[in-house]
Amino acid sequence: MSLKTAKKLTQISLLSSIFPQEIYAMVTNMGSIDRLIRLVVASALLYLGLFFYSGTSLGLGLTAGGGLMLFSATFGFCGLYKLLGINTK
Repeated sequence: MSLKTAKKLTQISLLSSIFPQEIYAMVTNMGSIDRLIRLVVASALLYLGLFFYSGTSLGLGLTAGGGLMLFSATFGFCGLYKLLGINTK
C-alpha cells in the first residue's frame, strides 16, 4: 500500500469516527417515479411562482417550494423522508 493510499484511508477513518456516515453523505432515498413526479410538480410551482404570481408573497412561496422540490428531484434525496424513515428507492 502506498503512503498516499494509507493517508487517504486514515483521513476517511478519522472522518467517519467524528461524523456518522449519514451526515457527510446524502444517500438517495427516492425512486425514479417519485423523482419524476417531483420534477413535474416543481416545474409547475416554479412557473406559477415566477410568471403567474410574480411579485407577491404567494409567488415567493411557490418559487421556494418549487426550488426545494427541484433540488430533491435532482439529487434524489428528501430530508423529510430521511426523518420519517421512508425510502421509495
